[in-house]
Amino acid sequence: MSRVYAALLVSLGILAGSLAPASADQLVIKDGFGEELSVRDGWFGRKDTVIKDRLGNKVVRKKGWFGSRQTEVNLLGNQFKKKKGWFGRSDIEASTILGDKITTRKGLFGNRTTTVDVSGVASAIRTLFAKEEAQPSASNQASGLDTSLPPELKNSPDEQRVPRPTYSGP
Repeated sequence: MSRVYAALLVSLGILAGSLAPASADQLVIKDGFGEELSVRDGWFGRKDTVIKDRLGNKVVRKKGWFGSRQTEVNLLGNQFKKKKGWFGRSDIEASTILGDKITTRKGLFGNRTTTVDVSGVASAIRTLFAKEEAQPSASNQASGLDTSLPPELKNSPDEQRVPRPTYSGP
């Protein structure tokens, strides 16, 4: 979503909120092209803010009871999630469009567990640098084609197997 659309959505939200609020705790602005801004205020300090665009990109911020918070960003297939729960527990998770993933979790007693999965980049590098040896006979046998030469051409020199092009010019 471009900055112009974001500025337009914010200014329309302020204008619509000051003129005629539909509800005291909910504001939703849609532009008809897939862009959306949503702000919801709930009971006891809960607040949800969601910004989406037509490409599937979104930013979500949620504030819950007793200080719990959640942030989620999805941009072109890459995701980032951060969650802070009650009693100091927190989770952070990020993943890329290639399939890599990193997760870290902080438990109740402060111990942190981190998991890194780089299989997406590893498979991309593996396919980039993979050297497959060409085996034409194996591929031809798999396809069922008979590529063997007739017996009269097997022992003949290369000149007799393939006719040479001749040029007869003026």
